[in-house]
Amino acid sequence: MRPDRRRFPRVPEAFRVQYRIFGDLEESWHAVTTLNLSAGGIRFRGADPLEIGTPITLRVQLPGAAQPMTLRGQVVWSQMQASGVTESGVEFVDVRPEQRARIDQVVSFLDRGG
Repeated sequence: MRPDRRRFPRVPEAFRVQYRIFGDLEESWHAVTTLNLSAGGIRFRGADPLEIGTPITLRVQLPGAAQPMTLRGQVVWSQMQASGVTESGVEFVDVRPEQRARIDQVVSFLDRGG
């Protein structure tokens, strides 16, 4: 068995998430289905393949939050699963401590069956 290299615990929950390429304000937001979330990143399923290293902006709607949290991320892997279905892993970058703490709080709560 290989050791788990993750620095942050993950929770396999669906959240409302949208993304677009960072800095491209004319691009539309893409709605995606999350597969898991941690304070360090997110894994989601969408229609469009993403290049590794692509910087993106994410809007993540956490439970109990009035407004979505806006985060920056970088695609660390992307893999086509089927025609028109791609899974991507995104590492959060430049996350403020209070954002990371809020995500960690939600992950911990949901991980305990909340």
